[in-house]
Amino acid sequence: MLADDGIQLRPAKCYLTHRDSDGLSMFWLEDLSGAPQPPWTLDQFISAANHLGQFSGYHSINLTELPIEVTRDAYYLRMTVVELHYLYSKLLEVPSGDPMLRRVFGATPIEPVPEFSATFERALEVAKSLPHCLSFGDSHPRNLFPFGSETVGIDWASLAYDPIGCDIGVLIGSPLTFTEVEVQCIAHNEQEIYESYVEGLTSSGWTGNVDHVRLGFFMHFSGYVLYQSSIPLRLEEIKTNDERRAHYEKRYGATVDEFPELSAQVAALIPKYCEELKLLLQRVEDSL
Repeated sequence: MLADDGIQLRPAKCYLTHRDSDGLSMFWLEDLSGAPQPPWTLDQFISAANHLGQFSGYHSINLTELPIEVTRDAYYLRMTVVELHYLYSKLLEVPSGDPMLRRVFGATPIEPVPEFSATFERALEVAKSLPHCLSFGDSHPRNLFPFGSETVGIDWASLAYDPIGCDIGVLIGSPLTFTEVEVQCIAHNEQEIYESYVEGLTSSGWTGNVDHVRLGFFMHFSGYVLYQSSIPLRLEEIKTNDERRAHYEKRYGATVDEFPELSAQVAALIPKYCEELKLLLQRVEDSL
């Protein structure tokens, strides 16, 4: 039912399924090996964001229900697994002259960090009261493939009924936890990509409160910003665990010794987004 809704985000085509006598399930899916791979261009981000907005708008208006069990408020379950405010209270205990802390935060004041995480934790609760719709759930660029005038999605296992805007928070936030090229693209172009999502929403006939959408965006985006900035608390464990070190070096496209400077580019975003989230949350609370 997600393949025939007429919008420009669609699932990859499944041509055949088969289960053998040993219970092994096999799926023959559309070949996406020739699709653009991250890091995406800005135009690819803008296009995918618009198609994702169409998806959110369509399923919001139509109140889509699936014939399978779908989690409600999956964003909340994901974001509360990591106790970010506790993590950042520990960060404040690190001496201000600590070399690792200075490499990550440098001229960025550290005081907005726990304030951002505390505001985010409050917003997680408020967002439960926002309008919800069927959401992709794991809409990062490695699950989406921009193909000309459409975007093809894979790995729909995280489908959820989440606040409108959660999906674009994943699309924009997840690149902050990958390569420097992706971090820079988002740091410089977040607003333009986000606005393309809103344009997709409205093109589907959605007429809701844009503050609610922006708060939905922050429900995932904030988690990516805060987690990536917590590297001073996590780097030593990564360094001493060969498996984790290899995983993160591949993900970041950098050596472990370069992680602090990569994270510093994300930490520098916190003061701006902390102030925006505080004001936004107040407006939303006043509107509910």
